[in-house]
Amino acid sequence: MTWKQTLGGCAVLALLGAGMFFLIRANADESDNASAGATAPAGESASHLVPVRVATVETRRLENNLRLTGTLRADEAVAIRAEISAKVTEILFQEGEALEAGDLLVKLDDREWVAELAEVGAEWEFASREEERQRKLFDDAVATERQLDEAVNRRQVLESRRALLKARLDKTEIRAPFSGVIGLRSISPGALVQPDTRVASLQRLDPMKIDFSVPERHAASLTPGLRFTVEVPGNSGRFPGEVYAREPEVDAETRTILLRGRIDNPGGALLPGGYANVLLGLGEAGEAVLVPGVAVMPGRESAVFVLDGEDTARRRPVQLGRRERESIQILDGLEAGERLVVAGVQNIRDGQKVRVLNGEDSAAQ
Repeated sequence: MTWKQTLGGCAVLALLGAGMFFLIRANADESDNASAGATAPAGESASHLVPVRVATVETRRLENNLRLTGTLRADEAVAIRAEISAKVTEILFQEGEALEAGDLLVKLDDREWVAELAEVGAEWEFASREEERQRKLFDDAVATERQLDEAVNRRQVLESRRALLKARLDKTEIRAPFSGVIGLRSISPGALVQPDTRVASLQRLDPMKIDFSVPERHAASLTPGLRFTVEVPGNSGRFPGEVYAREPEVDAETRTILLRGRIDNPGGALLPGGYANVLLGLGEAGEAVLVPGVAVMPGRESAVFVLDGEDTARRRPVQLGRRERESIQILDGLEAGERLVVAGVQNIRDGQKVRVLNGEDSAAQ
C-alpha cells in the first residue's frame, strides 16, 4: 500500500467520525428541547405572540379639502425695454425701490428728435397759414380748388410728421407703466440702447397671484369665489386667498384644470416664482371612515388588519379615498366599531395570533 492510499484512508475515517459526532449531538439537543417543552409553564407561549396596538374604527365629519401645489406670480409683471435707438443720458431709479405709475425711469438722448420736431413744427405753421390763405382766395374765386387741395394736403402731411416725431420723442423717456417694485437694471449711463433692449423688470407684489391645478373630477365645484389657504416653505405664516378665474378647458396631459387666485401680500413675504402649498376648501364631504396611514398595507391591493375576537388578526382588503396628512379615508371594506391594528402591522400575517399591548382601544382617526 502506498503512502497516498494510506493518507486517503485516514481522511475517509476522519469524515465518518465527524458525521457520527454531529448525529449523536443533534439527537441529544432534540431530546433536551423536548424535555424543556414538557416542563415549560403554560403562560410562556403568550410571550411569543406578536405585540400589536389596536384602535376602534370611528367616523367623523370630513372637510372636502384638497392639498395641492401652486406657483406664485406677481399681480402684474413686465420687463421694461427701450423702444428706440438712442444713448442713455440719465437713470432716475434705484434698484429694488418701490415706484408709482408714470415715474420717469430712464432719459435717452433726445436732441436729434427735438431739433427735427422744431423744424417740422415751423413748416407746419407755415403750411397752416398757407392753407388759410388759399381757402380765402378760393372763397373769392381767385384760387382754384386744386391749389386749395395742395395746401390742405401739405398741412396734413406735416401734421402727421409732427405727430410721429412727438411719439418718438416721448419714447426717449422710459416711465413705469404701473406701481410696483423695480428690479436690477441692465443698462448704464452712456450705453447705446436698441429697440427691445432690457432696462429692468417691474413687479406688483401686493396682491399676489397663484396658479394651481385641480383634478378634473372636481370640475363641478370649481367656481370663482372658492377660498383657499397658502403655506410657503420657510415661512410659518398662512396666507388666505380667493379663486377669481379658471381655465375653460382640461389639460389633456395632466387631466387637471388650472385655477388662479389672489393673495394679500402686505409685508412682501411672498415672491413671484416661488413654490407654495395650497389647501383648497370645497365644502364638507360628510361622514367618513379615517384610519392612520401606518395601518394600511401598501401593495397591488391595499389592506388592513382587523382583530377577530380577542387575539386573531385578519387581513381585510379596503378601498382607499382621500389622503390627509397622517390619515387615509376608507371608502369600502371597513366599518365603524371594528378593532383595527395600527402598530405592528408589518410583523403579522392573516390569521396570526397577536398580543394587544394597549389596555383600552383608542379611536382610529
